[in-house]
Amino acid sequence: MGLQLYTNKESRGVVVEWLLIELGIECERVEVEYHTSMKSPEYLKLNPFGKVPVLIDEHVVIYELAAICAYLADKFPEKNLAPALGDPKR
Repeated sequence: MGLQLYTNKESRGVVVEWLLIELGIECERVEVEYHTSMKSPEYLKLNPFGKVPVLIDEHVVIYELAAICAYLADKFPEKNLAPALGDPKR
């Protein structure tokens, strides 16, 4: 199973989609509707705040935009989108 991105085309999730394009990474995109599926019991298990985006990588679930971006930059260090761990610039 690869990455899954729960998002809505009118949300901050487009930032994650842009980052995935920059990284050249394939990701399954799952469209979540406001006020309906975003508030479903199943979705609230992924994000208790009932918002998007949510990124799932195997057993890792991340539901905050900046955390998702940092996670992806760290997961793909060869793309040089963030200073290396331990670098004082970080």
